[in-house]
Amino acid sequence: MYEGEQRMKTALVYQVSREIDWVHMVNDLYVFKEDLYYDDKLINSIEGISTLKDLESLGTFDQIKPYKIDFKTKSGEKVKIPAVLYHDHFREVLRNYPFGYTEAEKSVDTNRIKKPFSYIKEHGYHVGVGVYYFYYGNHEFYDIDMNLIPQAIHFDYIVGGMHDGLYDLNAVLDILKKRSDIRWTDKPEIEKIPYYNADSYHKFCLDFYWTPTDDDFKKITLTDSKKDILSKIFNIEPKLKR
Repeated sequence: MYEGEQRMKTALVYQVSREIDWVHMVNDLYVFKEDLYYDDKLINSIEGISTLKDLESLGTFDQIKPYKIDFKTKSGEKVKIPAVLYHDHFREVLRNYPFGYTEAEKSVDTNRIKKPFSYIKEHGYHVGVGVYYFYYGNHEFYDIDMNLIPQAIHFDYIVGGMHDGLYDLNAVLDILKKRSDIRWTDKPEIEKIPYYNADSYHKFCLDFYWTPTDDDFKKITLTDSKKDILSKIFNIEPKLKR
């Protein structure tokens, strides 16, 4: 300190507090709300899903742990997936449009209940809403019992090998026209493959989505190829073994 220098020191005291409330939702899951106050002024509010054990064991400075389920991917990787509350309507959209399509992503976003505590406290846990887990790595949705949610599956000459080089398209078309779980990309008819992708092996194709029922979806596995699905669900076999 040089001569004449003056130093001042002061202490500003603020009161920070938080209020945590929770209510039971379903099974061992609870919804919670945490309000953070700064001198009695609300500065932040968080809602989520956790367990009673984690909520009751909170220390003064502990953060609330949102509930995540242990999940093993097809490749064997172990990950944790958070529980999220949704309106069930998004399931029917996924049945017609797989995740990655605008219609599906919009429905998933709009049907997510972003304030689960406020919703459950007002409406309760009722038919039409549910807890779901979304594994983003494969765009897979699971319900609270870890049942995979059906999504539409696309077949065309690129994905699914639905072309005249591999299948008898007229026979396939006859089979598909009799089913109620097919959504055609355009019309239920055989189409020409664009010239830049066509060759002597394949010149024509079919383009459609399978919109599986819950029961039919249980007949396939995550490791099934689209050729496997055509065989298991539609009894459609390639005309040539390649």
